[in-house]
Amino acid sequence: MDDQALEHARREAATMSDERLAQLIAEGSEGMAPALWKILSGEQARRARGARDAPAASAGYLPVPFTLSRRNLGAVALLLLLLVILFGNYRIVSGAPTWIVQRQYFGFDEPFASVADCTTSPWIIASAQHGKLCADLQAAGILESDEARAERVRQEIARESERIMRSLGR
Repeated sequence: MDDQALEHARREAATMSDERLAQLIAEGSEGMAPALWKILSGEQARRARGARDAPAASAGYLPVPFTLSRRNLGAVALLLLLLVILFGNYRIVSGAPTWIVQRQYFGFDEPFASVADCTTSPWIIASAQHGKLCADLQAAGILESDEARAERVRQEIARESERIMRSLGR
């Protein structure tokens, strides 16, 4: 048997039902290629040992699928807890760079957001639609605070008033 035929036989033996494997073993090795008999008896021994002691996939056997057991249940629970804590306390905000912004309050609203949500529409509408996101961005210093915005607007009004007064004075 060539290598390709042996590989095919290994895969067939690994996916074969226990009943069919037992039937082929019971029929004996007579009339069967020695390499094929070795594959079948090896698969039967592997199944008898249990999946934990199975040879690696590189040896020609299919890998054992992931099953949730007591051994890895704690790791999975810890991973889920960390994800809940991460997405409850932080949000990922895309913009020119991407930021991980700490939330002001624990929650799961908009875990992935964009700066454009608060900057493409008028501030009053953006803060009504995305109030928590805008507050988080202000606290992180990505957007200007309410006090800084009010001061900027006062200065713009003062400059515009001064310009209008100068134009009227001519």
